[in-house]
Amino acid sequence: MKSERFPYSKQQFMVNLLLLLMLIIILPLVLLSIQGVDFLLLAGMIGLVIVLIIVFSISPILTAHQLSNHEIVLKQGIYFKANIPLECIKSVRRIDSGPRRTGIWFKIFEKVLYVTTRRYDLVEIQLRSDQRFGWALWKTADRVVFDTLDNARFLHAMEERGITPSSPALRS
Repeated sequence: MKSERFPYSKQQFMVNLLLLLMLIIILPLVLLSIQGVDFLLLAGMIGLVIVLIIVFSISPILTAHQLSNHEIVLKQGIYFKANIPLECIKSVRRIDSGPRRTGIWFKIFEKVLYVTTRRYDLVEIQLRSDQRFGWALWKTADRVVFDTLDNARFLHAMEERGITPSSPALRS
C-alpha cells in the first residue's frame, strides 16, 4: 500500500490569512501617520507580518496528515509534525464531539494531545504507551485526537493496515 494523504479543514487558516493580510495593509498606514517613524521599523514590521502569514496561514493550507504502512504523520503547517508508528497504536476510534478549542494544544494534567481544526467528528488514537511529542513542547501523551475531512476513509485505511476501529458502528 502506498502512503495516503488525509487533508483537514482549512477554514480557520483562511481566516488567519485574511486577518494577517488586513494587518499588512493597515500597519503601514498607521505607522506612516505617526511623525518620525523610521522606515526600517516599518519594513521590519511588514517583514514580521509576512513571516506570520507564511508560517500560520499558508503552510497549514499546503499540508495534510499522512498514513503510510509504518506510521501516521500528523502535520499542521511547518510548525507541527508528529510521527506515530503503527505498532504503537492500541486502538483507533471515531468520536462525535471534542473539546471547544481547536488547534494544537493539551491540558497540562491529562495525557491527551489535540491536533484539531474542528470540534466535531474527530478521530482518537489510543497509544500502547506514553509517547513524547517534541513539536508540542515535549508533551507526553497516551491519546491523540485529530480530524480529517474524510474520517471514514482514514479508518478504512487503518483497517487495511491491521488496526481495527474500536467499534464498527463508529466507522460510518
